[in-house]
Amino acid sequence: MSNIYNKGQLRDMDLKEVLIKVMEFIDTINKKSFELLDKMTKIRRDLHMTPELATKEYKTSSYIACELENIGLDVKREVAGTGVIANLMGNKEGRTIAIRADIDALPIQENNNVEYKSKIEGSMHACGHDGHVAMAIGAAAILKSMEKQLKGNVKFIFQPAEEQYGGAKKIIEAGGLKNPAVDAIIALHLWPDFNKGSICFRNGCIMASNDKIEISIKGKGGHGGMPHLCVDAITIGCQVVNCIQTFVSREINPVDSVVVTLGTFNSGTTYNIVADEAVITGTIRTIDEKTRKIVISRLEEIVKGVCTTFNADYKFNLCQTVPPTINVKNLNYFYRKLQ
Repeated sequence: MSNIYNKGQLRDMDLKEVLIKVMEFIDTINKKSFELLDKMTKIRRDLHMTPELATKEYKTSSYIACELENIGLDVKREVAGTGVIANLMGNKEGRTIAIRADIDALPIQENNNVEYKSKIEGSMHACGHDGHVAMAIGAAAILKSMEKQLKGNVKFIFQPAEEQYGGAKKIIEAGGLKNPAVDAIIALHLWPDFNKGSICFRNGCIMASNDKIEISIKGKGGHGGMPHLCVDAITIGCQVVNCIQTFVSREINPVDSVVVTLGTFNSGTTYNIVADEAVITGTIRTIDEKTRKIVISRLEEIVKGVCTTFNADYKFNLCQTVPPTINVKNLNYFYRKLQ
């Protein structure tokens, strides 16, 4: 793929040459894919039975590293804690593309009745990361068998902590995109809403940002029969919730997709005591950085305004985990030409 770009645009002559070369590989790749199907199914089910949560993927990463080493790749373990990176150096000089898979599971109890059901209480690969890992290992095996035909390099990145704690950032900070330097990254995510066998993609934002907020409202507790002597944190918290939802529907341009979901509201100790504190947590999802900054700024202003009105103190904590995922137009264009 070293010649498919020209100042950000694909040249027709280069594209034609690339497509001819790629089509020469299609039959071989398809054949090898079917040969590996049972092996990849086993890998996925092995991982499905032993899910591990973010930053705790010790057995998972060891399993992945062993499979990659068996393929014959140069493997680096314990990248950013539990990450695994393998490099496949092509026979000719060229660019480096990375194939990325996330490896962590979710804190969910599996209730399926299948032979490969999770054996870990309260943990499950409910988001399909076991499938991502299996596919990436399969791609590594196929490309390794074709390494003499590769122009450029492939880096396989198995990233921990996709769901929380910023695993991608930690991989980057640990030098995961260097030696060799990565020119582009491709990844996919299993999605049950699409037909089996389909690969769907789009230009621009494909996945929204994920930011976490925690709002702590500090009032003044007291007897339920004397609310005038208190500052009711529950009442104030309800006003905060209503104002935030109104802000999204009335201040954000309808064509700018924004979701603010407040998922928890914890307050109070018993039925006849005015609550002195309320803690609200939620998530913010936006599809561009400009809107993201506006939403975050306005949410804190709203919380401050409501709490000031009702004589309460507050704390507004923000955890920015991942920005929006923005697809590169040129790579999408190249893929469409293969169809």
